[in-house]
Amino acid sequence: MGYAGFSFLTSLTMHLLLFAYSLLKDLIVLEMQLTYAETGFVFSISFLTLAALRIPWDFVIDKLGVRVSAGLALTLLGLYGFLRGFAINYESLLVFQFFMGVGFAAVMPCLPKLAALLFPREKTSFPIGVSISGFAIGDVIALIGTPQLLKLLNGWRNVFQVYGAWALILTALWWFFREN
Repeated sequence: MGYAGFSFLTSLTMHLLLFAYSLLKDLIVLEMQLTYAETGFVFSISFLTLAALRIPWDFVIDKLGVRVSAGLALTLLGLYGFLRGFAINYESLLVFQFFMGVGFAAVMPCLPKLAALLFPREKTSFPIGVSISGFAIGDVIALIGTPQLLKLLNGWRNVFQVYGAWALILTALWWFFREN
């Protein structure tokens, strides 16, 4: 599949995990009896975490390397995306969403670096464009697929678990196929 393919699937998965929440939030509010402020903060915590940790992750990536860092980022996305389906209250949902944001912050600087691994500097536009297009595709899949999956699986928790399981499968593939 190559780094461009993994970058594409990673960015797709990021937005799938992130934007599915907006379609499921009304059900979550009903079950957990969240306020509007709590509901908005759960969604926003990933962005706040991304903003706060984006630059520190640059230093981690430079130290560990992009392959290991991308694997760590995917692991965080998959694990905490999956665990959202097991949240028992506002606090646990917020923690799971926070750690997804830690993964988001790590993914962002990895995408262009992965493209640079296979292509000379003057030829990285295409693989970077491929990886970035995953964000929009993930949005579309979340917006179209989440209501359908909700009907099929009968519950917001199940949807989060399926999307998280997908992210964990992608994580396993990354760790298995990444080059050392």
